[in-house]
Amino acid sequence: MKKKQILAILLILSIKVFSQNSKLSIETSYPILISEKGNDYDFNNYNGVIDFGIKYDLIEKEKIDFGIGFNTSFLQFKVDDGLIKFTRKHYILQPKIYGKMNLIKKLNTDLIIGIGYSIDLNSVENEKGKTYSGLNFNTGINYNITNEWFLHLQYDLIMYDKEELVYYNKNLNLIKIGVGLRI
Repeated sequence: MKKKQILAILLILSIKVFSQNSKLSIETSYPILISEKGNDYDFNNYNGVIDFGIKYDLIEKEKIDFGIGFNTSFLQFKVDDGLIKFTRKHYILQPKIYGKMNLIKKLNTDLIIGIGYSIDLNSVENEKGKTYSGLNFNTGINYNITNEWFLHLQYDLIMYDKEELVYYNKNLNLIKIGVGLRI
């Protein structure tokens, strides 16, 4: 296992050595659920476990860049209202398109606005899992530490298609805080 991790790190670093102008970035972040109350159930012991993302700038213009991206999040929480008690796990897949512009050059920050589609694969202990999907809107800010490394803060709004949702009131609001690398 360690050999595979070292090989992956060396591969990423070797790609960076030979790249001229980086259009590809990878990021990892911690997702924070904003809407922690859903109808009559309280979410207890909520854990935003991790979010991974990849972005590629397709079109680079003077004022704004356009690209495609993909994020995947893993969330977990427990519900316990006295009558019902269970643990739910969510795997959220988010393909998207985005626009990125340098907000303030002196502050070295980028504003990112995106739209995409989210697929939420979730499972409950001892039950068959369900899949929900819907439009995803996101906005965020990247603070460029160096040309390669950046910190990012992102807000995601997922509007699910199904009326039967009882845990999210049909929408899911997430804030993601993390770090990224341009390779």
